Amino acid sequence: MKASAADLEQVSRLVAAESGVVLGEDKGYLIRSLLTPLARAHGGSLRGLLDHLDGDSTGELRQEIIETLLNHETWFFRDPQVFDALAEHVLPEIAARGRFPIRIWSAGCATGQEPYSVAMAVEERFPRLRDQIEVWASDLSERALARAQEGRYTQLEVNRGLKASLLVRFFEEDGEHWRVRGGLKERVRFGRLNLAGPWPPLPEMDVILIRNVLMYFGTETRTDVLERVHRVLRPDGYLFLGAAEGTIPAEETFALARNGRVSWHRARPVEV
Repeated sequence: MKASAADLEQVSRLVAAESGVVLGEDKGYLIRSLLTPLARAHGGSLRGLLDHLDGDSTGELRQEIIETLLNHETWFFRDPQVFDALAEHVLPEIAARGRFPIRIWSAGCATGQEPYSVAMAVEERFPRLRDQIEVWASDLSERALARAQEGRYTQLEVNRGLKASLLVRFFEEDGEHWRVRGGLKERVRFGRLNLAGPWPPLPEMDVILIRNVLMYFGTETRTDVLERVHRVLRPDGYLFLGAAEGTIPAEETFALARNGRVSWHRARPVEV
């Protein structure tokens, strides 16, 4: 699909405005290839697709463009050392404080593998605390959230990072797919949230995982998101970022902790 530099720039501005995701000039091929099927249904060109936005009173086409260009790459127990640190160091320390419920938020959860992995780790290692640990999950993409809430995955998806013992325990066969069993599914609360936009009222969180998300934002958006994350975290709460995030929270708000190859950030209390 052919596309002018001006059309590609318009798409990039649209994506940034709606999601905070920055698509650089080197993403032109990606935009063209991903939007080709959608453009064929609206005039056959990127220009034709963008012209249809003027009559998009429902916002459905705008949302479809955003959904198509967002990256939903994820898998179960991605970076397993993070879940080991959560289970072996962070959750025992929080539980020792005796403050319940313990809330864990997977921000930018895509199709749900991360929050379900958290829920499985809790169920496996802290069965007596499972009713006192809440797993929250959010994403901008309605399409990804629908899949996450359905909890239905292909054989290829469950093969990525999920041990056979956990598959048998927490999933049931559903034709050629695997579906999360009801007991585990009920332990995860899904909701739509745009990290770069206004946030709804949220309860205080003990742990926030916002991994491999900030790397797609511009500098100002990353800073703003981290400031709001700090306000949502309880004093001494924990933040896990992606290994390739390239973002370091301000020292006055977060202290860095490390164990082996994995690191996390601990919220510093706000000085009044």
